[in-house]
Amino acid sequence: MKTIKLFALLFTVVLSVITYSCAEDDIAAPVITYPDEGIIIELAPGEIYDFIFTIDAEGGYSSHTLTADGGIASEKSSTPPQEAVNFTISGEFTAGNVAGPGTITLSVTDQNGKSATKSIKVTITDR
Repeated sequence: MKTIKLFALLFTVVLSVITYSCAEDDIAAPVITYPDEGIIIELAPGEIYDFIFTIDAEGGYSSHTLTADGGIASEKSSTPPQEAVNFTISGEFTAGNVAGPGTITLSVTDQNGKSATKSIKVTITDR
């Protein structure tokens, strides 16, 4: 009888571990979108572009980085609370003085270590 109880307990523990492990795998990586998706933003040198990213992080917010090429990106929004699922990150991009391509790039990581990256493409023109 002890053997059956021990086997049942062991089976329950193993099944719980497997179920928990599989549940984390089902959580999707964060999804990042922005209103002007697919459009290349044209800016004159020094011109400012306000942007906003919308994030759905099923695994809960952990961290993010905002970078820029061809100019300077400044974040306006406050850091989302840890484990937030839906949130926005906004800021402004100031175009540099050299004509050519640029990007505003956001990377987001969730509580499960899954991450996503999205870039807004800009072109700095000689207006």
